[in-house]
Amino acid sequence: MRSLFVILLAGAMTLLGSTAMGASATIQGNSRSPQAPSASGKAQGPSAARAPKLVRPQGKVAAPIQRPAAAVARARAARPPGGQARSGGASFRRILGFPPLVPGGQQAIPITTNQATIAWMQRVASPADNGFNLPSTLTGGYGEVFSITVASTGLTEFFALLVPAVPSGQQAPLVVGFHGANTTYLDITRTTELINEAAARNWFFLAPIQQSAVGNGQVHYGSVQSQLHVEALLELLLRAYPIDLDRIYGVGFSMGGGAALSYGARHRNRELGAFAAIVNHTGTVALSHVYDSEPLIRPEMELLFGGPPPASLFEYQRSSVIEMDASGQLLPQGRHMAENLGAVPTQTWYATDDSLTYLQTQCVALDGFFQGLPGSSHRLLPRLADPQCFTNNLGGHCWATLDPVAAYDWLELQSLELDPPFGSVLADRGGQWGLYDVTQGLPDRFTSFGFNVDLAQGVLTLSDLENVRTINVDLEEHGFLASSPTSIVVNSADGTAHSIEVRGLAGRPAAMTRNGLGALESCVSVALPTWCYDATTGTLVIEEPFGAPSNWTIIP
Repeated sequence: MRSLFVILLAGAMTLLGSTAMGASATIQGNSRSPQAPSASGKAQGPSAARAPKLVRPQGKVAAPIQRPAAAVARARAARPPGGQARSGGASFRRILGFPPLVPGGQQAIPITTNQATIAWMQRVASPADNGFNLPSTLTGGYGEVFSITVASTGLTEFFALLVPAVPSGQQAPLVVGFHGANTTYLDITRTTELINEAAARNWFFLAPIQQSAVGNGQVHYGSVQSQLHVEALLELLLRAYPIDLDRIYGVGFSMGGGAALSYGARHRNRELGAFAAIVNHTGTVALSHVYDSEPLIRPEMELLFGGPPPASLFEYQRSSVIEMDASGQLLPQGRHMAENLGAVPTQTWYATDDSLTYLQTQCVALDGFFQGLPGSSHRLLPRLADPQCFTNNLGGHCWATLDPVAAYDWLELQSLELDPPFGSVLADRGGQWGLYDVTQGLPDRFTSFGFNVDLAQGVLTLSDLENVRTINVDLEEHGFLASSPTSIVVNSADGTAHSIEVRGLAGRPAAMTRNGLGALESCVSVALPTWCYDATTGTLVIEEPFGAPSNWTIIP
């Protein structure tokens, strides 16, 4: 069997547990080029039949309610802008004093935020030295290659960055491009027109390597460790440049297609760069199925995820988008991180004559999942492979099948919807998931719940809570009126204790009811269901020590 994967089992991996949503980093100038990549990273496996359409479990998501336009406008108006409006726009070049007078050898320049140093940066000798071909359509902006050292992993991450000439006071979209296996950012800058198309539209473009701690460093399959690098890059870029927080997009091919979707599903915090839309080209979206289909890459996947799927199932699940069995069938009761993409428009491109038939099966299975996910917007785009995808033993599996102009035209129509009226959350760690800040009951496992926002009736429903300790929610961000009564209906799937922290109130409630009966305030005992208002923080805490179903009404 043919495969372009080169298995280099060098070193061992320290497994990473649950991580925070952000990561600090050390930035340096790139004084050398990473290893030149091949045009495509690919795998091979047996063909499989079309996966059936997913049958969604009943009761998790209530029927959708149309949100009043005025309430949505209030919620959106409360969001802070991004880029320069938040940070002053101290770009990497300005920090480094470009153009460099003396290549290399300078003192590292610290970048500080809130009086704390978060990174150090050094000058880059020359873009040409780094193998980054500047787009011919670039006028007034610049393209550079930088490197950062990510504090949480200790690894150096190279990345290509296109910075357009954005007029003062304006913002521009950002596209994050995810490369295929056994390649680097050069996979995108040299073999696609994605960066040229971004330059033509005056958009930012970021192409990270997602350096892996194992093997040749260029195979990561969207592991948690590799996603820490993207987190660090986005944190720094959003501080430095006028990037539109509502128009950040992901595009990826093969391993990178799965990584783009996985990153989008695991990062739903607008302030840290949640994707507004994603273009997936033949992505590896079900990693256990990749493992079953590709015997040659199993050793490297075991290093990445701590063992084979049965032994490290959670690690495979959290970096996948859907779950499939060995025969290529979608698991109806699987842990599908794609649940978090219900409000994120997505496209999936693939070649019907791609020799990696198991990836065709994954594309079709992903579409089947989205067709069964209420409110989702996914388009499956099968086509014949571009002729150049049959050169150099590529077997129909390469970037060229994707039409970059069509993909960008579609992306340009998309904007972030962070406050959908209904949906579900599947969290692999605590943190901000859309408009819900989640604290887990137990780490290193999934937390899930459904939500439904009914502004007309003044009801927020949080259903089927699993492994939830606390959900923090801002009613004003959802569009609820602080001057009107609001009900919060909660039920638990596992019957464990949980609390709901509520912000966005006008002040201390005049009264509270639970299941239609008056409820007294108590800020001490949690032996019984109770509530407590903290005037200092403006937070109302509702405690349910037994996880019983409840209907709390806040009367202002």
